[in-house]
Amino acid sequence: MLKQIFKSQKLFGLTILLLALATPALALDTDIYQSNVKQNCYIMLDTSGSMGFGVYESNIDYGGMYDYLLKLNELTDPDDLYISSTYTTYIYDRVLKEAIENWADANVASLTPVEYDYFRNHYYLNFYNYHRPKTRIYLVPGEIGITVRVDANGDPILDENGKLQIFSGDAADPEYLWHSEHMIDTYTDVDSNGNLMQAVAVDEDGSGVIESDEEVGSQRLTVDANGYVFFDNKPLPNSQNIEYQHQQLLFGGGIIEDGFGDLINAPGYYFSGYTDASEGTISGTTKDAIGGEAIAYFFITGNWMNMQQVYNLTYTTNNPDPQGAFTGDPAWKFETYPFTTWPTVDYLLDHPAGSVDYAPGIEAEETITHPSAEKIRIHFDPAQFDINPAGSTDSEKDWLVIQTGDGTVVARYNNDNLPTDGWSPEIAGNTARIILDSDTDADSVGGGYIVDQYAYY
Repeated sequence: MLKQIFKSQKLFGLTILLLALATPALALDTDIYQSNVKQNCYIMLDTSGSMGFGVYESNIDYGGMYDYLLKLNELTDPDDLYISSTYTTYIYDRVLKEAIENWADANVASLTPVEYDYFRNHYYLNFYNYHRPKTRIYLVPGEIGITVRVDANGDPILDENGKLQIFSGDAADPEYLWHSEHMIDTYTDVDSNGNLMQAVAVDEDGSGVIESDEEVGSQRLTVDANGYVFFDNKPLPNSQNIEYQHQQLLFGGGIIEDGFGDLINAPGYYFSGYTDASEGTISGTTKDAIGGEAIAYFFITGNWMNMQQVYNLTYTTNNPDPQGAFTGDPAWKFETYPFTTWPTVDYLLDHPAGSVDYAPGIEAEETITHPSAEKIRIHFDPAQFDINPAGSTDSEKDWLVIQTGDGTVVARYNNDNLPTDGWSPEIAGNTARIILDSDTDADSVGGGYIVDQYAYY
């Protein structure tokens, strides 16, 4: 929750006095982070409003936060399946809904009547649990503007490598307009050690199927032999060429980690040096910026873009619970997200469906996917778990096999060894595969299993 900063009258008076005695000066926002000068004490008065929004933290699952706020105090979906068409009564993403409606209107000529009706009137039902993969890196265009450093005559000042020194605005400001529909997937993920790796296809919409637009191509972000970031086998343009890992030593022994990988982790973005290749429109293709362009492309993670979705959520109710909140106010400023290491999601998977036994001699597979998860745990209802253990050898018994998305076996259960609390071990990745492997003996089957929730990290 945003905390108020109270200014004392004495400090304010001192600031005014110092400003009156000082010579007017201009500086970049980033100058306060420079490390090549000995530290001193400064009194600064910032009226830009750039501190009026949240700070990105990579260990928070912003997709989970979005879903939590979207469902908060919602009374119109008693089955908790979140498919009701009237779930918009408390907190709602009106920004995304309006963007999709406008897109449908602009493309009505190329859409079938059924498609147009879906995007115009029903697509908002997909907002819940539909987010970008947390650790995937994208290029996203924003209307932030690009400038170039010039001298007193207006001529560009080149850096020590003879490159233009180009800059953009503060991408953390949620008031900027991001064109997420034109995001460029780099097919690059950040692994648990902070290194770049080939992206893995993710079931982003939770449908259980990898759709064509969820498939991945070859990794586009790499690191060369000297430690510099390359995009499509080329260094980033102009002054944006950067090492993946870099440290600056401060006076007094302090260290700033300011490489590409460090900045993607916090504050969560890095200006790429690219603008859009088209003039006056956004095409989703890039070219090197030279300054003066309106569109700037930033490298961000899926989790950072999920945070921007959180900023879209506003109160639609006429009487929000938090004191001081009103209709149309952003929910993130007033609500508290119950951050836990393993948030749980209510889920219903009944296999086989209904009050019937599973068939003999089968390998029946189900999958559970949480797009932004790094690992998952599954909860089985112990009272509804019936996998028959009859048989003199393991091969003759029925088993419920738990695997990672790539097929690594994590656990094998039947009635003899299901944990008493019903929870599986940790399953690496965002997908859990559940395979019911039954023997061919028709007299040794059972009722199957029910998954009633899962947890993710």
